Amino acid sequence: MVSSVMPSSCADILAELEAKACEGVRKVYRKQGIAQALGVMMGDIRALAKPLKKQHALGLELWASGWYEARVLATLLLDPKALTEEACVTLAESCDSAQVLDKLTDYVLTATKWAEPLRARWLDLDEPLLGRAGWNLMIAAVQADKQGVLDLAGLLAKIEAELPAAPRPKKEAMNMCLVMIGVHHPAYTARAIAAGERLGRWDDRPVHKGCTSSYPPEWIPAAIALRTKRR
Repeated sequence: MVSSVMPSSCADILAELEAKACEGVRKVYRKQGIAQALGVMMGDIRALAKPLKKQHALGLELWASGWYEARVLATLLLDPKALTEEACVTLAESCDSAQVLDKLTDYVLTATKWAEPLRARWLDLDEPLLGRAGWNLMIAAVQADKQGVLDLAGLLAKIEAELPAAPRPKKEAMNMCLVMIGVHHPAYTARAIAAGERLGRWDDRPVHKGCTSSYPPEWIPAAIALRTKRR
């Protein structure tokens, strides 16, 4: 039986995560290439994080455990203001899956004062995960660019030229960046769709019912329609 007492240490939290583990979820994670996973659903991880709030030292302990779920939880506890640039690099370099890397960049690194230098450091790397990290940070910059600071035309040209030869993890982030340019910057929507058409349908994964294709000419209009509906 799972304790109702809020866990307060790394060992307590790992025990709580293990108690919530499910073999079916573990199998799903393994299919996604996540080897060191207990099998805990994201909803359970978020529920565990909510009362803990920001606890940087605890987050670092959980990250050091190596477990996927503990690292995802850590990204919700780490304090971006407490990280040095090299600490950010160390965390990113220790990622062993695209899934945990995405959580780290989205929840932590984009909120640090090092986001721009890290983006420049990683954007052109061939290493699949660090290259993905650079493009994840670029996605955040594209979404936040309300003043037109970024060279979006140059960025679209870069994506179109480099995406075909990029390793799959990096390619996925580059594709999302292309989509976000089209969605968040109406002046570039047509250009982003055209670039997607020229790049073609490189993602051969099946599109499940209720999901949107990763093909930019389909994804961009669907995302724009959803944003319009929510307003």
